[in-house]
Amino acid sequence: MVKNYLPISTRLRLLRERMEEEKPKDKKEILRIAKQFFTLEEGKKKDFKTFRHFNHQWYGIITLKRNDYLGTIISMWKDKPFIIRGYPKIKYADQVAYLNRDYIVESKYGGTNLGCFILPNGMFMCKTRRVERGDREGYQGRVWLKLLKDCPDGIPEAVERCCREENVVIFGELYGKRNPDIFVTYDIDIYFKVFDIVDLETFRFLDRKEIENFSSKYGFKTVEVEWQGKLTLETIQWLEQSLEGRSDVDGFVAKTYMRMGYMLNDTFHTEFDRFFCKIKSEEIKAQCIRIAKATIPTPLIREAIKKASENLPVGASHKELLAMTIEELKEEWDEDFIKKSRDKIKRIIYDVMTYPEVERDIWRFLEEMDMRGVDLTDKKYVMRAIANMFVGVKPNLMYKIYMRYLNERKSS
Repeated sequence: MVKNYLPISTRLRLLRERMEEEKPKDKKEILRIAKQFFTLEEGKKKDFKTFRHFNHQWYGIITLKRNDYLGTIISMWKDKPFIIRGYPKIKYADQVAYLNRDYIVESKYGGTNLGCFILPNGMFMCKTRRVERGDREGYQGRVWLKLLKDCPDGIPEAVERCCREENVVIFGELYGKRNPDIFVTYDIDIYFKVFDIVDLETFRFLDRKEIENFSSKYGFKTVEVEWQGKLTLETIQWLEQSLEGRSDVDGFVAKTYMRMGYMLNDTFHTEFDRFFCKIKSEEIKAQCIRIAKATIPTPLIREAIKKASENLPVGASHKELLAMTIEELKEEWDEDFIKKSRDKIKRIIYDVMTYPEVERDIWRFLEEMDMRGVDLTDKKYVMRAIANMFVGVKPNLMYKIYMRYLNERKSS
């Protein structure tokens, strides 16, 4: 039975204990155990088997659903559980905030959310929300671990040392000219600022004071505190207005500590953990919607495509990128907007995809039609089918790929 009434940190500790007892031998067994503690929909998790270390494989799953445990790694390494808590998708303050509580409001930079940790073999690693390792090529060929290690001021060394000595996951924003954002332009080449830390023993998010103590001890930089106090609707509106004209951040994140009470083994317990909500300029969002004429603005679609691409393997198909992009857009847009914008999203995806990727997807589509016995010599029918499937691809490109497929089919 899924124990959704328990805090996430508690569930992760119980999950680790269960995995230590049962020692799951493959990803299927890990998933079976994980489902006792988390609601994991099919298609909302990714299996992986990526490392061999002295003949032992690192294998497990990553949660992909847009929720409070997005990007959580549940895995085994050398017959021992290895769990990394993910970072939640953050909703808007005026929709979800618990009001009249004490909050710390921090600056929100525009770049890529990286979580940094130490693998059981001692290797320093980082990840984005939906991948297990950042030492491989990701979005636009970027290798997140390499970019992180290129940061100045001794930051990568400080982050690594803290992860190693304190047994924590350090979350921060990687931003700058080499990892640009659509809405904010930075003069710095590449930089990393820490915004959260998770204790890997308790799986609890540390509070701001604990983070600042680690920052002082190890020498990494943290995001700035913009305001602190009791959060009200009036305060949220004031903070939104204060973002007008800001060119250094793309919003704020408000954080407070919540206490949950729960029963476990006939005993009442309490657990403290972070609650997050974000704040952005309402005027900017309203302007985007008006300009877009009831469809999602192009810059926001491109930003969603960028985030989706960061969390997909190199060479992911159009279908995979479209699905992941829509998941990203669901964070801020309702189903009606996404439905109205679907063709626009497809068109923009094909604008940013390279020719070989488009060719591969159309080629596969033609192969599927061929296997179903479709008459591929009916050019009018086939071209119409391709156009309906691949909205936004130029007709001459579609025709070129189609004719080459026909020619190869004829010669084989």
